[in-house]
Amino acid sequence: MLFTRNSDNKKAWPLPLGYLMDLWECHKQFTGMAKPMEDLSIDDVIPVGI
Repeated sequence: MLFTRNSDNKKAWPLPLGYLMDLWECHKQFTGMAKPMEDLSIDDVIPVGI
């Protein structure tokens, strides 16, 4: 379902498309259809010595 209702149920608003686009990009990277913009390893993210 692409619509959700707020607490007072008076108006429906579409599911945030950003979340849907993120899921699609993850799917494309997982299946090899797209390459990640930045390829990082755990050593790039966490500094040495922590």
